[in-house]
Amino acid sequence: MLVGEPEYLNTEITEKRISRGKSTSYILAIAPAEYGMLDLNVGEKFWNSQAVGNELMIEVQENIFGLYVVTDYTYEPSPIK
Repeated sequence: MLVGEPEYLNTEITEKRISRGKSTSYILAIAPAEYGMLDLNVGEKFWNSQAVGNELMIEVQENIFGLYVVTDYTYEPSPIK
């Protein structure tokens, strides 16, 4: 169960990796200053479309245990300069 209002943050992808076991997980590592290192399990298509250094916008919300959970994410392309 989530409490409070969601927060929206821009954060950079710091690492991409694949974890193979009983199933395959596609992981994007991010490190928003407010929350430290986080791993996002994403779909293969989204994982393939991203690169280290890309910016993501994440939605973070507190759960009933006082922990913060990423509830949504989206790719935020940088404006062309």
